[in-house]
Amino acid sequence: MRDYMSRVDSFKPYPFDLPEHHEAYIGLHLNDYLRLSARPEVIAAKYESLRVSGNGNMASVIYGGACQENNDLRALMSDVMGAGDVFLTVSGYTANLGLIESVVEAGMPIYLDERAHASMWDGAKFSSGRPIAFRHNDPSSLAEEMASYGPGLVCIDTCYSVHGDFSPLREIVEIVESNDSVLLADEAHAFGMIGERGGGLAVQEGVADRVHFRTGSFSKALGGHGGWVAAEKQVAWFLTHRSRSSVFSSAVLPDVSAGHLAALRIAVAEQHRAKHCLAMAALLRTELAAHGIETRPSQSQIVPIAFALETDACTFFGGMRDRGVLTSIFVAPGVDEGTGVARLSCHAELTPAQVMKVAEAAEQSMAVMGNQRGRRAI
Repeated sequence: MRDYMSRVDSFKPYPFDLPEHHEAYIGLHLNDYLRLSARPEVIAAKYESLRVSGNGNMASVIYGGACQENNDLRALMSDVMGAGDVFLTVSGYTANLGLIESVVEAGMPIYLDERAHASMWDGAKFSSGRPIAFRHNDPSSLAEEMASYGPGLVCIDTCYSVHGDFSPLREIVEIVESNDSVLLADEAHAFGMIGERGGGLAVQEGVADRVHFRTGSFSKALGGHGGWVAAEKQVAWFLTHRSRSSVFSSAVLPDVSAGHLAALRIAVAEQHRAKHCLAMAALLRTELAAHGIETRPSQSQIVPIAFALETDACTFFGGMRDRGVLTSIFVAPGVDEGTGVARLSCHAELTPAQVMKVAEAAEQSMAVMGNQRGRRAI
């Protein structure tokens, strides 16, 4: 632990050292993709729920999960996602952790994309199953592993959180079905952003009814806090009584769900926000490429710049911050040991003029680092 703390302490500037006030910066460091966290409708919905319901029933989901706000949110999410029901959790992390631990039987193979979210890897470790990695976004690698170890649970992201690439979901579904297996797809970064009414990649690809479990976090497109599992109705009931990470936590509060419900209604009604966000991300990739900066494999609102050295990523963060742009930095355990990624998260209020400034700042920051532009970690 001391070695790790010393290493991180040596980063200059420290990668999470953000200014106290962000108003003067172009903020590409947050997950609030649709910029709904501060919408007056969302804040008003939370306030009204607190006024009427207070903090609700402060108890386990077994006793405290049934309130009007939670039920209304579940109903709209189920409709948007084409799901039987939605189980609400206190975070996206606990959604994956509790689901995997609950449904995996002793010795069952758990096939995980090597870049699957940490919550799925941790869920596999806490379960009684057997974690098995397959190459990132490589259906043939998954098929090879399944041919060796047999049916099991397959865990993927639909949009990967660091590099912003989409899963080849239809191919994965077909392999899962041909091997009599079960699929868990984390839609955290796709929900609200793509698919009809923002239903996610499974909706966009027309396979929502063929993905057994979909999970996610409200902290991305909806700008809130908490998580969810979309599945068949009986599965949601089962998780209410079996998911340890939820059973041994207090239930989701009414005002939290009221805010999410208001945000989701806005996202559905104002789909131009997601389209604009994705358009700005595409423009940013184009502009960065024109400046010689590589952003592959991004296809989404997440635009990464990867570095072979973690210290270079931190230096780049500082250069961008000094030029009025805030980014988020990933080092181990978020990416491979010793490497670093600067993640630029586009949002619905980003303008083309700001995109140009970001690309210019990136080129200048690279130049200060010795003109080592476009260095990739992987």
